[in-house]
Amino acid sequence: MAEKILIVHDDHATLAGLAATLVDAGYDAIAVGSLSTALHALTEDQPHLLITDLQLTESTGLQLVAMNPRRIPAILMSEFPDHVLEAEARHLGADYIVTPVTPRALIDLVRQKLAAASETGFAPTRRWSRRLMADDWHVRVADSLARVRDVSYGGVCIEVQRVPGAWLPMSFQLVLPTTRSYVDVNIVWKRRDNDETWVCGAAVSDADRMAWQRIVDSLG
Repeated sequence: MAEKILIVHDDHATLAGLAATLVDAGYDAIAVGSLSTALHALTEDQPHLLITDLQLTESTGLQLVAMNPRRIPAILMSEFPDHVLEAEARHLGADYIVTPVTPRALIDLVRQKLAAASETGFAPTRRWSRRLMADDWHVRVADSLARVRDVSYGGVCIEVQRVPGAWLPMSFQLVLPTTRSYVDVNIVWKRRDNDETWVCGAAVSDADRMAWQRIVDSLG
């Protein structure tokens, strides 16, 4: 039985081309164009691997990988290189590739990912190690209270209280509890943890990255 590959892209021509490439290589391609359809396919069709574009109309490919109810290998495609987004992708268990990519290179990567998952089981890899934080590191995100779960050189994972009727901003200032200094961060993925909480991955801005790395090193 052919292995199933779920492809998510909101450009119909690109989606069709990727699907044709995978079918020609002997895979069962499931091509969808939206986040909601992709989430349904992940549960109902149970694909062996996910390929998604970074920029989706409703959300981002990183958010889709984070919201995936099943732990499967993933490939995230982007038009631009970005070391922070690449690190966040790898934290979530996805490879980050810059397009355009040749059909042969894509198929080779798909085969590598599927073979590795089959032989050793799937487990996310990380470019930067993440450090768990104490329960008392709280910050504010707009009008919501947030707790820092862990930190890395690339950014933070935070737990944010949901406020009815309020939107979670895509960028904010992370205020450090001891020095009262701050760094600018941008949310790159989020998932609903329960009825009261969001869990988000936020990348530190390029301008603050060196200062942030010194802060992470100082945490001991």
